[in-house]
Order: sequence, then C-alpha cells, then structure tokens
Amino acid sequence: MITYLQFWIADEPERLSNANFGTWFLLFPTKHHWKEMADIKGIEEGLVWLVNNYKKDGIESLSIPALGCGLGWLDWGIVGPLLCNYLQDLDIPVNLYLPIEKKIPEVQLSKDILLGENL
Repeated sequence: MITYLQFWIADEPERLSNANFGTWFLLFPTKHHWKEMADIKGIEEGLVWLVNNYKKDGIESLSIPALGCGLGWLDWGIVGPLLCNYLQDLDIPVNLYLPIEKKIPEVQLSKDILLGENL
C-alpha cells in the first residue's frame, strides 16, 4: 500500500528552500521505490520540469549528480547524454557530477556522445 507521502515523494520534483540562504535543494525523484532500478523516463520528466521552471524559481546556477547511476543502476552512457541534452542550453552555469561507483569509459565522456553530435 502506497501512502500519500510515498506517492508525493516519488512523483514530483520539489524544492526545499530557506529564506535565509540563496541555496536550495531540488528533490529529484529517480525511482518509485528505493529497491527498484531508477526510471529513466521519470528522470526525463524531472528534467523537463527543471528546464520549464528554473527561471521562474530564480535558479542562478545548478549542480546535478549523475541521476540514477549509483544505487539506481542506470548507465552513464544513457544518463549523461540525457542530462546534457536538457541542460546544455540553460543560460546559467551547470555543473555535472560524474558517477564514482565505477570507471566511465572515455568514449562516454566525449563531447560527441554527451551532446549527440555523433548522430
């Protein structure tokens, strides 16, 4: 049985803000249950939300981890290009943090792969 809180946490990006600081955290759901694999479609939906709302919410810079690549079991070769596709045109500084759980093949770090320029 899914409680209201579990449903709310699993389905919508949400922010935690503090009026005393200029930094806030965006809760970016990557899966519906902690035991499941991360959901790439859910990550994409969150990225769409982020792109559509970052200006309205006053986000001036962004640091984002390799969503779903740790305990979510997704591969950087899929997640990296997806993140870059959505974040490359934002008019704010964006820092991507690579997964540290395993070595990433050099080809998956190339501009051609990350920005889809090999298509």
